[in-house]
Amino acid sequence: MKSAFLVTLSIALLTLGACRNNNNSGIQGIEVSWELISNQADSVPAALAKFTFTNKTGKDWIDTTWAFYFNQSPRNIIRYECDQPVTFKRISGDWYCIKPRKGFTLKAGQSLSLEYLVEAWWIKISDAPAGAYWAFQRSDQSVVQPTVVKIAPFQRPEQFSRFKNDREPIPNAEYDFEKYEGMEVIPMSKIPPVVPFPVSVTQKAGFAMLGPQVVINASDALKNEKELLMQWLRLHTGLKVDDQIPTSRQPYVIHLRLDKGLGRDKEEAYKLTVKEREAFIEASSAKGVFYGCQTVQGLLPVDSLLRKTSSYRIPCLEIEDYPRFAYRGMHIDVTRNFIPLDNILKIIDLLSFYKINVLHLHLTDDEGWRIEIPALPELTNIGGFRGHTSKEAPSLHPSYGSGPNRVGGFYSRNDFIKLLKYASQRHILVIPEINMPGHSRAAIKAMEARYIRLMKQGNATAAEAFRLIDPSDTSHYQSAQYYDDNVVCVVKEEVYHFMETVIKELVDQYAAAGLKLEMLHLGGDEVPHNAWKGSPLVAQWLQEHPEYKVENLHAYYVERIMKILRKYNIRGGGWEEVALKKENGRFEVNPAFAGGDLVPYVWNNLWGSQDLAYRLANRNYPVVLSHVTSLYFDLSYSKSPEEPGLYWGGFVDEYKTWFYNSVNVFQTTRKDELGREIKVEVEYQNMERLKPHALKNILGLQAQLWGETIINPTLAEYYMLPKLISFAQVAWGTMRRWESVQNTSVNEKVLKEDWNVFANALGQREVPRLAVLQKGFRYRIPTPGVKIENKRVHVNVSWPGLVVRYASAGQLLSSRSPILAPGEHLPWEQGLQLAAFDKANNHSKIIVIE
Repeated sequence: MKSAFLVTLSIALLTLGACRNNNNSGIQGIEVSWELISNQADSVPAALAKFTFTNKTGKDWIDTTWAFYFNQSPRNIIRYECDQPVTFKRISGDWYCIKPRKGFTLKAGQSLSLEYLVEAWWIKISDAPAGAYWAFQRSDQSVVQPTVVKIAPFQRPEQFSRFKNDREPIPNAEYDFEKYEGMEVIPMSKIPPVVPFPVSVTQKAGFAMLGPQVVINASDALKNEKELLMQWLRLHTGLKVDDQIPTSRQPYVIHLRLDKGLGRDKEEAYKLTVKEREAFIEASSAKGVFYGCQTVQGLLPVDSLLRKTSSYRIPCLEIEDYPRFAYRGMHIDVTRNFIPLDNILKIIDLLSFYKINVLHLHLTDDEGWRIEIPALPELTNIGGFRGHTSKEAPSLHPSYGSGPNRVGGFYSRNDFIKLLKYASQRHILVIPEINMPGHSRAAIKAMEARYIRLMKQGNATAAEAFRLIDPSDTSHYQSAQYYDDNVVCVVKEEVYHFMETVIKELVDQYAAAGLKLEMLHLGGDEVPHNAWKGSPLVAQWLQEHPEYKVENLHAYYVERIMKILRKYNIRGGGWEEVALKKENGRFEVNPAFAGGDLVPYVWNNLWGSQDLAYRLANRNYPVVLSHVTSLYFDLSYSKSPEEPGLYWGGFVDEYKTWFYNSVNVFQTTRKDELGREIKVEVEYQNMERLKPHALKNILGLQAQLWGETIINPTLAEYYMLPKLISFAQVAWGTMRRWESVQNTSVNEKVLKEDWNVFANALGQREVPRLAVLQKGFRYRIPTPGVKIENKRVHVNVSWPGLVVRYASAGQLLSSRSPILAPGEHLPWEQGLQLAAFDKANNHSKIIVIE
C-alpha cells in the first residue's frame, strides 16, 4: 500500500522562524539556517538542534563585536558544541543569544555549526527560532539588524515525537481516513436549525420568505436590540431593512417583545415564532430578545448569505430556548502578542452571534501591559512595547519573535471605554485581568523605569511609592515561562497601593462607559517555587508576622487584594491557584475564600488534578471550568509539525471541544498530554465526583486563547474557528444523550451519531458562513482522509458538506478543479493533489500523494 503524506506548500511555514520584519538579509552574505535534529538524541527527554552560519561574503569573517539574538520556545540548555569559540545562552524567557569569543574566525565560503541540546522537546515549526537579529557594538551604542533564519522542514519521526513515551499518532491522510470513517451526510431538515442547538424546536407547516423588505418592530425598551439586528441584516444580506411598516407594501415583519412571564427565572430565555408573513421574538429581558435575534440571523440560509441575496426562505417553526450555563466565557490573551481594538470588536461580534456572554481580557503579563492607567504612564509607555535591550534594563526585551524594533501596543482609556460599550450593547460582560503576584515582569520593569526617573529628579518618596520589588532579593527561581525576575514583593505596601490605583482607574473607566466593574480577575497563577525566599524584606516581615510562612505568601496576597475589591463591591476571580494553599508539600483547597466572592477558574484536568474543579465546588467555591484538554484554543489542532500552536496539554480540535462533559470530566478526559490512553475505571476510581448540591456552584465554562504563538490577529481567528462553535454548543446547549453525571464509560454508538449531526451542522452551514460573517473570518478546514488500495485513491472528509477537489501534479488546485463525487475513486498517480473545500470555496491545506 502506498502512503499519502501531508506536505507543506506554503513557503511561509518553512520560514516561520524568521523575523517578522524580514526585509533585510542580516549581515550581507552571512546565511543562517536551523534544523531540529532529534528529540531522541539523549537518554533523557531532550531536543538536539543545530544552527549553521555560512560565510558567503567573499572574505573571512573575523568580527567579534556581533551578537546573534532570537526567540525560541524556552528550554534550559543542557550543553552546546561549536566549531568556533562562541558563548550561547538563554538570557531570559524565550530570548537567546550567541556571541563570539576571542579567536573567532569563519573563512570565506565555509560554514560553522552550533549544535545544542535542551530539556524536553520541540516538535513543531512554531518551536523554531523566530524574530532573529544581529546586534553590533559600535562605539557606545548597539546597532541592530533583523535577519532571516531558514528553517529546515520537520520530516523524520524523531523530529515530531516527544522522546520515547509519545503515544499521540503522527497525523497523515491515512490516519485521517480512518478517523473520518462512518461520517454521513444527513438532510438539513434533520439538523437542528442553529448552533447552539435550541432546547426545543417545533416545525410548522410552510415557509417564510424574508424579503425584499424586512421591518423590525420593537418598543423603545428594545431599541438597542432592534438597531443591532437591523445593522446585521444590512451588513450581511441584500434585504431592505427598516423599523417602520410602510403603507404601500407588505414587508416581512419581525416583532421584538418583552414578556415578563416568559422564561421564569431564566433571564436569557427566549421564544421565537416564525410564521409565513411575520415572526415574533419574545423574552422576559432584553438579553433574551437579543439571543432570539441571533437565532433569526442563524436561520438565514448560508447559500443565500454567500450570494447576499434580497430574499431568504426559512421554515415556519417555534423555538423555545435558554442556556445550560449562565457563564459562557472566552478568554483572550492580548499581552504576549497585542491584538488591536478593531480585531477585538470583530471577535466580540462573533462571540455574540454564538451566544457567548463573557469576554475575559488578559491585559497584563510578563511580556506586556495593555491597558492605559493615566496615573502610571510607564505601564504602557514602557510595559506596552518590546525591543532590543538588556535583561537588566527597565524595559522589555523581545519575546515570541517580536524582533529588535519597538513593537507592541495598548488600549488607551478611550479605546477601552469604546470596547466596554461595544460589548455591553451585545450583552457581553468584559472581565479585565491584572495578573499578579507572578507574571508581573512588564509591571515591574515599568515601575523600575518610573523609579529611576523620579530618583533622577531627587524625589525619592514618589519614586518608592509604586516600586514593586525588593531590590535586595536574591531568590533563585524559574517561572513556567522561564523568567527569574517576574514576581512582585507581596509584603510591600507599595504593591497594594499600586493595585488599588489600577483598580480605581478601571472602576472609573467602566463608569465612563455607563457600567459597573463587576469582577476583576486577579490572575494569580504560576508563582514559581522559591519566590521570596531570598528577600530580606520578606524575611523581616515573616519575623514580625509569625502566623505566615513563605509558602503561603501567595494566599496572603489574595487576601489583601480581596479586601480592596470588597471596598469597591467587586467580585474577584483568579486561576485555580488563588483558591489553594500549600500544606505538607502539596496544594489543598483553601477554605478561607470559599463562599462566593472569589471565583477560581480551573484549567488543570491532568496530572492527578482531574477532580480539582469538583473538589472546589463541593467546598462551596463558585467555579468556572476552563479545562486545558478541551478548552485551550491555542493548543494546536494536531501533532502535524506545520500546524501552529502549543501542545503542553495535548492537542485540541473542534471534536475535542465538543466532546467535553462539564459535570463529569472523567468521562471525556481519556488521554493524557502525550496521547497515552487513561484507564478511566482505575485511575479515576478514587477521585472526587461533583456532588448534587454543588452543581449550582458550576457557574459555567470558559474557553482560553493564549497568545504566545499568535503572530498576527488572523491567527487568533484560525485558532478559535471552528473550535468556538463547538464550545458554544457545550456551554449553551442541553446535556447530550451520551453524557453521564456518574459513569466514566461512553455509549460509543450514540456518541458517533450525535457527532455526525453536529459535524453536518459544521460542514453544511456553520463553517461556510464564517466566510462572510462580519466580512469574513479566517478559519481552519481539516484536510481530507485518503486510503490507497489496489492503486485506487479513496477519500473522505471530516465534516459532511465539504467536498474534495483534485488536480494532477503541476496543475493548480483551485475552486475550479474537479470534485471527487461521493463513492468515486481515483487511479493512483504520483503527485496527485487533494484538498477539502467548503461552500464558500475556502479549502484545507493541500495534501499530495507520494
